[in-house]
Amino acid sequence: MKKQLLSLAVLVSAVLCIGGCTKKIQNTEVYAQVAKHQVIAIVPPEVAINGMKKVSNGSISELQRKESLNFQQRMYSWMLKGKIEKRIFVSIQKLQDTNDRLAAAGHFDDQPLTPAQMCDILGVDAILVSNYLVKKVMSDAEAKTLGLAVWRAGVGAPRGMGGPTNKTAVSLQIFDKETGRMVWDYSNRLNGDIKSTPATLVDDMMRMASQNSPYYYKKTKSI
Repeated sequence: MKKQLLSLAVLVSAVLCIGGCTKKIQNTEVYAQVAKHQVIAIVPPEVAINGMKKVSNGSISELQRKESLNFQQRMYSWMLKGKIEKRIFVSIQKLQDTNDRLAAAGHFDDQPLTPAQMCDILGVDAILVSNYLVKKVMSDAEAKTLGLAVWRAGVGAPRGMGGPTNKTAVSLQIFDKETGRMVWDYSNRLNGDIKSTPATLVDDMMRMASQNSPYYYKKTKSI
């Protein structure tokens, strides 16, 4: 719980400061450091979901855990695709290895590790840390009603025509093993509609983040 509250405080502070979207720490020294990276790991995101009514804390915690794995898997798939298509130069550690090693070290048992410790335990050159703050602005029942309205509007109704069903604040950071410092970060806010899933939200976010990611070859277009 302490780890989650701290992560949320950092995320909210970042979002309030950026007022939308930021891309920081873009300089020659950082890119020289990042260029040394060969293997990175995607740490399970911290996920918080607000706005859900008549749901027990236990149910919300379980949903947050599942969404964390969903977000992590989608981020991994996105970056792995970039590696296969030679648009990204680093390799990504298998998620099973990442999660098993962190679990064995007690990272998920109120014994959070520092970025440097995680890099050492995982045996990688850097880690990608992320936070997702999801605010549901309507219930599932309301979303279904909205979905019916969109369907009645006719096939081909534009995505999001009924307004957002949830809002997500996202924060990404890359931490370097050698220095123990954050070498890149990205923050944004996304609006989800009735067609949104964790996959589509991550796709939208990664598409924007990749435009300035230090791991993507600059001579090629981002996805």
